[in-house]
Amino acid sequence: MKENEIGAIYLAPCPSKMLALKYPPRKKHSFLDGVMAISEVYPSVMRALAHTEPADGLAEIRGLGLGWPIVGGQVASLKAEDSIAIAGLSDVMRVLDEIENGKLKDIQYIECHSCPTACVGGSLTVENPYIARGRVLRMVEKYGSQPCQDREKIRDLYQKNFFSLVRHHCPESGSTAWR
Repeated sequence: MKENEIGAIYLAPCPSKMLALKYPPRKKHSFLDGVMAISEVYPSVMRALAHTEPADGLAEIRGLGLGWPIVGGQVASLKAEDSIAIAGLSDVMRVLDEIENGKLKDIQYIECHSCPTACVGGSLTVENPYIARGRVLRMVEKYGSQPCQDREKIRDLYQKNFFSLVRHHCPESGSTAWR
């Protein structure tokens, strides 16, 4: 099958993820063909799943990466030292200002969420964010704390600047400049 014959649609928990399709932060174009609010398809997916048998592949599920949509989930998954997790736009802005002003010098990793309850509280999700957080924590506990990705592979990609932004967005002007 050819790449142009495959459609990839992202089910997004928030509008910012939808915007990232149009203006991908790390690439000149997105490999996604579209994006939909998860709340739009959730009822249909749940009806379809009610008529299916459980898959045998549950042994492939690993719990640690499942925690990313909750505050502190990335820090826990990465086992990042000297890190902080922040949620809520005003708190994120305050901490970023403190870093910019040299008040938080020893922080190596910052997990930032604009929503007060992180992605499980995104405006396009379908469940109460506190109930969703509890479900995520139970899934992490059930499926263990083994990471979903190979840490050495991630470290190698980081050293090759894979995660670096290839363009700079100027929020004041709304323009984007490629590096």
